[in-house]
Amino acid sequence: FIAPQATVGSSGSSVAVRLALDPEASASLRPFTEVAVELELGVRRNRPALPRGPFFASGDTSFVYVIAPDGRTAERRDVRYGAIDGSFVEIESGLEPGDRIVYNSYAAFRTHPVVELVPEGGRLVE
Repeated sequence: FIAPQATVGSSGSSVAVRLALDPEASASLRPFTEVAVELELGVRRNRPALPRGPFFASGDTSFVYVIAPDGRTAERRDVRYGAIDGSFVEIESGLEPGDRIVYNSYAAFRTHPVVELVPEGGRLVE
């Protein structure tokens, strides 16, 4: 049994889980002991994934800005996210191996199909 919703308390959020352990593995556990666990629900090999970052937004659109080979512009490209864990977002479609993306918040330019890139620490001169 895994609770369908987390509960939030003063020490953080938690999810109720009921599971059966073999007696040897559970010998050191006491009733109602709080534990931290990580469940691996499956392994998806050879799938492109990006570290979760400020570009990631959950909403009705999924996109990234892909940097052009010359590094001067980035083009908005729709992607389809797959599995999401605490650290990574699987990309099911929309990116090719070797594509470089803008790893920053898209809030200021999310409606633009193409953006001009300014070198870090640089400034745009008109």
